[in-house]
Amino acid sequence: EIWNLVGNKKDYYDAILSVINLRENLRSYVFSLSLESKRSGCPIMRPMFFQYPNDPVCATGDVEGQYMFGDYWLVSPVTKANASEWIVYIPVDDGKWVYWWNKTCVQAGEWVTVNVTNIKEFPLFYLLREAENMDTDQAHTIAMLS
Repeated sequence: EIWNLVGNKKDYYDAILSVINLRENLRSYVFSLSLESKRSGCPIMRPMFFQYPNDPVCATGDVEGQYMFGDYWLVSPVTKANASEWIVYIPVDDGKWVYWWNKTCVQAGEWVTVNVTNIKEFPLFYLLREAENMDTDQAHTIAMLS
């Protein structure tokens, strides 16, 4: 249990607590993704080529370690022990990509290097769309960004 990590493992405790809070804040998003998946058959976790078929980089094996979580979240799990940085491709999109942990915008269609030395953070990006195209779940996430 998480409370067993208090004390000399506080970094792990803080990292787990951070992810739990993120998960709880995304509860309605995950619920709507589940309904969409049931209705359309579209997977919740999507390979890059599935979400971005017109982006040539997304059709290559160079991005096979990252995926889209629904329409708005780009996840790139760190799978190498003791990595200090991680390279992520940000696909071309009309919206703006935001690095979740420090709320900075990143350039679409580019490779970005993420510092992964902080155990509380992993490569996680959020796609902001124009207000007129925004759904309720995205509006909730924007409130989380504030």
